[in-house]
This record gives sequence, C-alpha cells and structure tokens, in this order.
Amino acid sequence: MSKRTKILKACAELLKETSSAAISTGEVAKKAGCTQPLIYYYWPSEKELFCEAWLKIKAKSSEGMYYREITTREVFCSKSKVKEVL
Repeated sequence: MSKRTKILKACAELLKETSSAAISTGEVAKKAGCTQPLIYYYWPSEKELFCEAWLKIKAKSSEGMYYREITTREVFCSKSKVKEVL
C-alpha cells in the first residue's frame, strides 16, 4: 500500500469516528505512520485531504452503484462541514 493510500485510509477512519473540525493533520499523520509535511506533499490543504477521504467513504458505502473518479478540485467543501456538503 502506498504512503498516499495509507494517509487517505487513516483520514477516512478518523472521519468515520468524528467530524473534520475535530481532526488535525497531526492526528492523521500519527494514525498513518507518516509526517505532516508528507500529507502536504500530496494535498495542498487539509480541506482537500478531507474531501478526497470523504469521497472514498461515500463511494465505498454505496454498494452496487457506479461512481467515477472525482478529483478534489471538482468538489466544493466547506472548511469544517465536509460531511454535510457532500
């Protein structure tokens, strides 16, 4: 599993437990076993990381439905209410 995938998985697990407002990139890095700078290497902001992780959750939770790959730049997310927007 790539480092990027590990980070996304860790973030998705945290988002399932709590809201994005309560999660820091430090917590995501700790859960993924990486550093915060590595997170910002892959995502320019925590908002984009949270949006992409939430899209992965939504895609996996919809059994039998087809979802195309969506980039984080195609999705509008509010800073602290990712779940409500998507």
